[in-house]
Amino acid sequence: MKKFLMAVLFLIPVVVVIALNATGQIIALTTPVNPSSIEIRDSSNQKMDKNSIVTVDINDTEEFIIIDVLPAIAKNRTINEPERDEEAGEGEVKIEQIEDTNRYKILPQKVGETKLTITANGNVNVRTTITISVTSNSLKSLDIYDGQGNIIQEDEIVYINDTTKFYADAYPISALTNAGVEWEIRNSDCMSVDKNGEVSIHGKGVAELRAKAKDKDDNELIRDITLSSEKAVLKSSVAYTSSAVSAEWVRLNLALYPEETVVEKTGEVYTATYTNPEDGSDVRIAKVKVTEVASGEWGIDSDDGVVYVNNGIYYAEAKRLESGEVIETNFTSSDESVLFVNEEGVMIPLSTGEATITATFEGQTRTAKYVVRDNPVAFELNLSTDDAKRGIRLSRVWAYNWLGENNVIKNSYDMYLENDKGAYDLEWSVSNPDYVDFVPHANDEGVTLNFKEAVCGNSVTATANVVVHGRKTRVRRSFTFNFREEKDAVNVHDIAQLKYVVDSRRTVAVLQNDIYPKEKLTLGMSIYGNGYVYHGESLNLDGNDPKNMDADIIYIRDDHVPVNPDGTTIQDELVFDDFTVQGAESIEDAKNKGNCIYLREIKKIKLRFRYMQLKNAHRGLMTGATKELTIEGCILGDVYESCIFTFYPPDGNRIKEFGSMDYPKITLKNNVFKTSLCPSIMFTVDDMEEAFNDNVTPHLSIEGFMDVYNWKVADQFGDSIVELIFSALGVSGKAGNQGITMLKDIVGGVFNDWLSTDAFQGVVYTHDGVDYVSMGAFGLGTMFVANSDLVNIEEGSGVCLSKLPLAYEDEDGELVPYVDAIEGVNEIIIRFVFDLDTSEYNIYHDSFLIYNDFSEGEPEISPGDPVPNSYELYARLRGE
Repeated sequence: MKKFLMAVLFLIPVVVVIALNATGQIIALTTPVNPSSIEIRDSSNQKMDKNSIVTVDINDTEEFIIIDVLPAIAKNRTINEPERDEEAGEGEVKIEQIEDTNRYKILPQKVGETKLTITANGNVNVRTTITISVTSNSLKSLDIYDGQGNIIQEDEIVYINDTTKFYADAYPISALTNAGVEWEIRNSDCMSVDKNGEVSIHGKGVAELRAKAKDKDDNELIRDITLSSEKAVLKSSVAYTSSAVSAEWVRLNLALYPEETVVEKTGEVYTATYTNPEDGSDVRIAKVKVTEVASGEWGIDSDDGVVYVNNGIYYAEAKRLESGEVIETNFTSSDESVLFVNEEGVMIPLSTGEATITATFEGQTRTAKYVVRDNPVAFELNLSTDDAKRGIRLSRVWAYNWLGENNVIKNSYDMYLENDKGAYDLEWSVSNPDYVDFVPHANDEGVTLNFKEAVCGNSVTATANVVVHGRKTRVRRSFTFNFREEKDAVNVHDIAQLKYVVDSRRTVAVLQNDIYPKEKLTLGMSIYGNGYVYHGESLNLDGNDPKNMDADIIYIRDDHVPVNPDGTTIQDELVFDDFTVQGAESIEDAKNKGNCIYLREIKKIKLRFRYMQLKNAHRGLMTGATKELTIEGCILGDVYESCIFTFYPPDGNRIKEFGSMDYPKITLKNNVFKTSLCPSIMFTVDDMEEAFNDNVTPHLSIEGFMDVYNWKVADQFGDSIVELIFSALGVSGKAGNQGITMLKDIVGGVFNDWLSTDAFQGVVYTHDGVDYVSMGAFGLGTMFVANSDLVNIEEGSGVCLSKLPLAYEDEDGELVPYVDAIEGVNEIIIRFVFDLDTSEYNIYHDSFLIYNDFSEGEPEISPGDPVPNSYELYARLRGE
């Protein structure tokens, strides 16, 4: 083990290019900062959250918001064009930056409510939402609707069979004056209407109902509909009288067609049956409850007892019960903060709750209780559209199964209001009842969605609409669930659930939250991460303990993969998709923070890492003796040592390890590599003594693009190697100062000379007068064989490969070092470092370097600049 570690440590200095300070010590590893949060404040500098609302008039061009992309040291603090939620309302605005400040003008385009998602240009997963209500002093429309929420069309005849309440939808409600909506019956005396839009029948006939509203610009909107009472049987379903009540009284006083109507008492009500004398099949039945009252008795006409905030004004009226005559009384409210009422009975709902209206007339009082509900400008559910756009995929997937109490599997999910539960009237719907049904909650306005097996592999949308007096308003929220096709997949919200799913040998886990492990977890299942973070820092690895560089945040072995009864694996491939694994909060704390993921001897099954981000650890991905691995669309880097560290059995052990002499395979497709001390990818072996003079390279294919932003200062290449060889191995005493100086002069010179050869014309990029190299993959030769013939690089990838020879063959077939003093280096490395016989071993084998080729153009990202997690980059990673 000691010799293996020494071999690994020897790798580090051979491939690292770092900046040295004046004293020759290694400068601390740092990386440019990308945005990590967004803060929005209104024009009065008050911090806003997702439940806050900015109100702006359609003609106001001075209103603004303050958008701070944090931290302040982030180089790119700009935002992307805000995304409008098409389902959130009809309003539209533009956001325009005020010069080069953090202030953004709100430019209203269309009246209504709109929800915007603000994302950081440098990190689109940093996002927040804001709701903007665009108001107007001008009414845009006035509609009349019935108690079932149906808007009455202009050419429609509405047949009413009883006293009927109609409602007006004045849009936008903010434009309505305090006079409210006025109601009028025109062209007939067969009906009448009160101030609240309640129509009473007095006889048979046709009438025109008019709603009239005046806006704050003094414009008047009128809406007319046609009503008919010709199909009604009785004038009302409720009546009061001071006379003796009988069936005959009902027939003579309440029936619209007394001669053709028969009335009989059935329990506490009277049933009236009308038969059309011209068509005996036209039979209509109506019922009425008649109450005997004292002559002149009065009460409050309390409408339906439910009124809504932000829906205009209502009227409380005192009436004689028998005649319906309105009488003048004084009104008061039990809670004016909930429901304000003036002496004349004009009511303004102010906040949700209950209030009692009291009328006083001639020393007598009557009361009516009102429930006040909200008519919100906007509301939020526990899941919203911005929750659906996560990770590199910018989408979110769900599993068919959830874990309930005691880890009982269920196929249901609760959706509810995130704020003000129970304050609204909501109507829920789903896009496809074949995939899901729902059960409304009894204690709030949420629902339980019960998903059906047919939803697997499909999508379904749940929508909640605010309802006012039975009408669905323009205010709504939707969320679409995209389901994985695996029926045994499980949604995971914390480490305890993930551990249960792992232990129960399920094939797929879907992360629905960040995960904070307390111990290393061994996996044998696929994970779809939805952009969430697996926080290795919660393992509390001591960064000062060198042993922690080999600790693993996630450990994967194929003996944990679920198998069939015959021992074959259930899946052909394990997929780790779209989540981040990090070992520390920042790269500065990454040293000795372990491997983000360690793959150990995965030989039964293929592995695919897709849209992953591995960062802030000692290494990103460490893979040993893994047969077939694909890494696609990933962002790897901001690690201490290397992004991908691989070791494989030497040639002689491949049959024993893999069952054949076929080389193991690694495929890289559309990946980005960021900062690390070493080259982004390192190839070495798993057995030091058996691997001398054997191949260390798998079959490597690079497809699509490979962007490497792992910048190193070019002219410090050689010195950096020597410095770290001896500081890492701790053998300075054996070699002595003269040995160190010799290695600097000889090896350092050889490595630096490589960069100036014809083979490396595009390796150096000059920026601000400094030469840099962006280090991609390094196949360590020297004492091992780095077989570059096993590397296939697709044209257009942006990288190229060159060999780094230490020696050549003379005419007798003997290896001759390019520099005579290499013999001395060979003596030091083989004898003093590895304690081997120099007659049998040498360090003359070629190495190879894969690097970005700058000979044909500038890099997208310059040294010192951050690699932005932008929409453009994410699209490239996805192959779009």
